[in-house]
Amino acid sequence: MGTLMFRLFVERAQSHHQPGFIITAALIALIAGGAQILIQSGRLMDDGMAGVMDTEIWSLVAGTPLGTSVGLRSLGLMLLIIGTLRLASLWPLAAVGVVATALSFPMVGHATNDPSWWLTVLITVHVLCLAFWIGGLLPLHRAASASPAPEAGRLAHRFGQQAMWAVAVLTVAGGWTAYTLVGSFQNLVGTTYGQVLLVKLGTVALLLGLAALNKLRLVPALSAGDPTAGPALQTSIRFEAVAFIAIFALTAILTTVLSLPTAMEGT
Repeated sequence: MGTLMFRLFVERAQSHHQPGFIITAALIALIAGGAQILIQSGRLMDDGMAGVMDTEIWSLVAGTPLGTSVGLRSLGLMLLIIGTLRLASLWPLAAVGVVATALSFPMVGHATNDPSWWLTVLITVHVLCLAFWIGGLLPLHRAASASPAPEAGRLAHRFGQQAMWAVAVLTVAGGWTAYTLVGSFQNLVGTTYGQVLLVKLGTVALLLGLAALNKLRLVPALSAGDPTAGPALQTSIRFEAVAFIAIFALTAILTTVLSLPTAMEGT
């Protein structure tokens, strides 16, 4: 999703990233979605592989929020793949695929406890902005070494201009979603869920610091032709990637292992 958005909004005529990466990633996501259905089928039956291979249970799981989410995500990913193959003419189809894929995320997890349309919009926008930021990491990392420094600097500058708005929306949408789910400051600091969320927020703050370093120091140096700026930007991007992995791991814990704080915990 993010790499496709990067190609549409930032790279434009340039191509530091081949469509094969987008298609491969989308295919992996399709396989992972199918695996989710199989694993959930096995969990429902509590019967190991026998449950995994029971087609009747597949139908049962397909009717759950997980099934709806995987179905919409699969449709979005297929549209994304088709659009990517002929991006110059089919970019609207690819864009619809990106939105449909993002929309599948609020259909599962704790958001289903408060199934308001506003929370769905917040999470979808949050996912889109996050994907755009992540989608720029690999192309920029490659451009910093493969392109002349001024050209790589111009590409990074264009990304920074648009990512600044994406990060602002990402922060507001993420903060509002967290407030909606946690409910109170006491729940934020006094529950396991809230404490893990605080660790996640701290990691996000570190990530924002790295992004600021890139925008204010490394990208201008790269645009000016500084030969040391390219390797420094690549190092910073690697740290950003590690921070994103940590954020994903913490998000997985929050959405699958821990329960939301109850109203009683906030009193």
